[in-house]
Amino acid sequence: MITALPPIFAGLEPDDQAQARAMLQPFRFEPGEIVMAQGEDDASVAFITNGSAEILVEDSRVGTAGPREIIGEMELFGSCPRLATARAINALDLLVLGPDQYVELCETGNPVVYRLEQQALRRVGDRLRQMDEAIAQMSDGEPFVLHPKGKSLLSRLNPFARDKGPNLDKTDVLSRSTLFSWAQANLLDELSTNFTTAAYGNDHRICVQGEVGDTMYIIADGQVDIVLQVAEDRAERIATLGPGMAFGDSAIMHACPRTATCVAKGDVQVLVMDRDHFMAIVDTFTLSASVFRQALIKNLVMQIDKADQRYVFLDRQRAQVEEEMYKGTPVSSVWRD
Repeated sequence: MITALPPIFAGLEPDDQAQARAMLQPFRFEPGEIVMAQGEDDASVAFITNGSAEILVEDSRVGTAGPREIIGEMELFGSCPRLATARAINALDLLVLGPDQYVELCETGNPVVYRLEQQALRRVGDRLRQMDEAIAQMSDGEPFVLHPKGKSLLSRLNPFARDKGPNLDKTDVLSRSTLFSWAQANLLDELSTNFTTAAYGNDHRICVQGEVGDTMYIIADGQVDIVLQVAEDRAERIATLGPGMAFGDSAIMHACPRTATCVAKGDVQVLVMDRDHFMAIVDTFTLSASVFRQALIKNLVMQIDKADQRYVFLDRQRAQVEEEMYKGTPVSSVWRD
């Protein structure tokens, strides 16, 4: 019998809670057991009620998860095979929600699905921030100079020129994005009213690492480099985003400094949303808000996948350097004569 329920169940109406409770299956894993395996096709989500698990990408440990946290949310909302392996560190108790049960909750309109979206969005955003910080600490970067391009003198003197963005069909931009294209047009119309528009020239720093984020962006046209500054004149370029992709959302969700700088690669046009509109949507239980949350989770999952691959490369590179350093010494546990 299930006694302790995940926090997202708190405050649900009794009927909604009973229905969601009936969908959960309890499992226990012993230390060292594989809970989820990288590469498998499984969209189950697990709520940890006791114990902890380590998260591995190939052989590199990229994080941990403990009580009151969830694992498997990236595959559910990202519609992809498992991006990482979860392995029990100690005795691990889970409540598992299968994909069929999740669909049933969606079809019956159970509000627990909205709460799952909210928790997954925050957790995945936090995971990306952690990966960016880990990569920045491990990487020596490459020579890279950010040009401090800002607005023109004319736009500084003329507030009307400064505030007027390009004339974009915002609903059309959303409908052409792989993040939103699956949603109904009326829901995209509703979401589009929360955006303004902006345009940037080549090398413009749209977001700056270390600054508190108060806006997010969806690319309408052009490309944006995501850059981790590791020294004054060295950086790690971790991704290049194209039309339909979003950036800047993790920082405004957590109201904290940005972990990366986002630089226009050529001329760029974007949709812009400020933090007030963002938080209002994220905290709302409507169909359009659900579309927004799911799209952002999918966007973050794709960025985490790229960050994971880069982290694994840097982790292996560091291990090789250490092996060479200690080769032939008593300290070595890897190399043998």
